[in-house]
Amino acid sequence: MGNGYHDHTQTADRITRAAISGQSVMDYASQIDSGVVARKVHPKLDPKRPNGAGEIIREALDSPDHPASTPIAVIFDTTGSMGSIPETLVKKLGGLMKLLQEKQYVTDPQVLFGAINDADRGSDIPLEIGQFEASNEMDDVITKIYNTQSGGGGNSHESYELAMYFLARKTRLDCVTKRNKKGYCFFIGDEAPYDSVGHRNIEEFVGDVNAEDIATTDILAELREKFEVFWIRPTVTTNINNSEVTNALRTLFGEREIKINDPREICEVIAATIAVNEGRNIRDVANDLATGSNRDAVVRSIASAAAAIPARNITMGDL
Repeated sequence: MGNGYHDHTQTADRITRAAISGQSVMDYASQIDSGVVARKVHPKLDPKRPNGAGEIIREALDSPDHPASTPIAVIFDTTGSMGSIPETLVKKLGGLMKLLQEKQYVTDPQVLFGAINDADRGSDIPLEIGQFEASNEMDDVITKIYNTQSGGGGNSHESYELAMYFLARKTRLDCVTKRNKKGYCFFIGDEAPYDSVGHRNIEEFVGDVNAEDIATTDILAELREKFEVFWIRPTVTTNINNSEVTNALRTLFGEREIKINDPREICEVIAATIAVNEGRNIRDVANDLATGSNRDAVVRSIASAAAAIPARNITMGDL
């Protein structure tokens, strides 16, 4: 996947039309909730959907249009504890490609959007995975994510590890095989992964037969062979003070856990994290991204993102 080009005006127009009409930008969820369509994962986000060759795979491949592809996966939590954050993310993440292309922090970005819920607490849509896209197809895919605003259940865990499994074992990336360069993966959530990927969940929701349980630490290590992995944690949820979640995320991600005060800054945070990881000067990145009335808030988020790259050792004082 990843052919074609992204027209940023189409993205903005879609969001504007939804706002004027008073409708949710997550149109598929609205259709499910109103009974227009059956409650199930949309075909474009079905993890078990095969490609033309019959493979269950997501590919970020070089092409004449994009000869040096950079895959960027963004996976977020849709359970009840996230409240309205998923809707905000969908509105804002549509502009991620515009920011990446304008600032040229990486070559030929191809973006995959996906979502998780809680497979161990009865969710019938615990995993949604799109394709790596360079065109406006990514905008259509993200609006097809089913934002349940429910699921989970007070145990401080959701099925992030199931998405880790898919991205680790069901992706084919030219940047890795051709250039020995990793892509980028961002999880956005307020709880912790379960301690292992259960074989029943792998079989039911990914389609791999004869699966075995895999420790989350092991599948995360596999994922890191393909991607630079970061965790973005919104501070506006009740779980921000949950010590169990804090300790688990610190153990798994260390300084690559990024706290974000305002989910509306999500594009700037992702872009800043990528830019600093690619060696850009943090002051230049701040000047690129932090403008307007919310400049101070964006700068704080950028500093948090930069600090997630230990080699940079950036603090607010550097800005």
